[in-house]
Amino acid sequence: MLGLTTGSWEAVLRRFAQLVTEAETPSGEAHLAKKFGLSCLEVCQFLQMARQYRKHRLFRELQACYGRPEGVNTLPPSEIEAELVRHYGFSPVAARLYHRWLVEFAARIGKSPLAPGEIIFLAISADEGARAKLAEAQHIPLRLRYFTTEDALEGPYGGSRHRVAGLKFGRILRFATEARAQGALLTLPDLAVLMGIHVDAIRRQLLAHPEVVVPTRGRVKDIGRGVTHKTKIVELYLEMHTETEIVERTDHTYESVEAYLKEFARVVTLADQGLKPVMIRRVTGRSMALVQAYLDLYRRYNQPDYYFRLAQLRNVFARDETPGQKKGRLFRSPTGGAGL
Repeated sequence: MLGLTTGSWEAVLRRFAQLVTEAETPSGEAHLAKKFGLSCLEVCQFLQMARQYRKHRLFRELQACYGRPEGVNTLPPSEIEAELVRHYGFSPVAARLYHRWLVEFAARIGKSPLAPGEIIFLAISADEGARAKLAEAQHIPLRLRYFTTEDALEGPYGGSRHRVAGLKFGRILRFATEARAQGALLTLPDLAVLMGIHVDAIRRQLLAHPEVVVPTRGRVKDIGRGVTHKTKIVELYLEMHTETEIVERTDHTYESVEAYLKEFARVVTLADQGLKPVMIRRVTGRSMALVQAYLDLYRRYNQPDYYFRLAQLRNVFARDETPGQKKGRLFRSPTGGAGL
């Protein structure tokens, strides 16, 4: 068997198809060998294979896909839609819509080929709300580094020949953070599919590393057990960690960390004013699970050792809510320096 990556195999197919197409015009084997970086013997073998399989349907499809230079359309839009109607049972309207979706999909993926170890994976957009049905929500094609050199060194091919626990969590964190950077959020089932293990195994990996906040859809959108990442950020702040430490430990941006802290400050202020959890949920628009988690955290830290930090949060919230006042800032800049 040949040990080729998907990208390398695709490159071989493209070179073969383009060489066969080029051979249809008057040109010698020496010219083809020079143009495609092959030996004359390899050119002869490619052409012989083309003659042997030229009547096969798969050979014609291979030429249609790869037989022209990159960036050149093999078929105009009208012919693509006609193919969908004639061979795949599409109605004219469905063919037009599907072709439009394919064009948009190709534009999102980009024209650059996948690097070795990269894959395309569809995940739900980060703009979708917590209650969005996955089957109806907008999905985004992502480029994920499925296997890297670091993975090889961490796992069985490196120093840990009989242990893959570190490799598992490292890949889970990489998949989730790369997805978020591209505007999507992975669910636990998504991670289970990517990792080839059960959802419960993914959950155990996350629980085994409470110091790291993995940006899954559940955590970011307050779904199920996902509220814990916000309370973890608030807890770190109350325990006098700097903003740089919080960002590094949770893999969140300065802006998102500050947004969570202001969200917590609002719940605290409303609770101080005597509002019940149900009313706080209504006023803030947050989930009941998150409101309750914030209130539990407030009760736990509402003691003298943490009064200073709580006062900071209240002051920032008060300035934000007062008309004409300059907006409160918890962080001065993304380079460090906590303060108001």
